[in-house]
This record gives sequence, C-alpha cells and structure tokens, in this order.
Amino acid sequence: MSEKFVVQLSEQSAPGHWGENASLSFNEHGATVHLSEQETLKNVQKAGRTIA
Repeated sequence: MSEKFVVQLSEQSAPGHWGENASLSFNEHGATVHLSEQETLKNVQKAGRTIA
C-alpha cells in the first residue's frame, strides 16, 4: 500500500526551529516550501531537489 507525501506552498516563514530563512520544513504529512517574494521559482526548484 502506498502512502501520500504532501508538498505544500506557503508564503509564511518556516517555524523558528527550522532555522532562519528556512525555505523548506517538514511535518507528519509531508513538506512545506516557504516562498519569499524574490526568486520564487528558484526556491521551489531547490526544495524539489532537496526532497528528491
């Protein structure tokens, strides 16, 4: 049986325990890519490579 790994996009910053300016965080359901106003596409691509 397969399980889901959910990836969400968020404009909110990551919780503090993930580090200052963290662009990626994880929880029990999957990962959240935290977007900034600059270089959004670049940040999504980088997070995707990190998850893979």
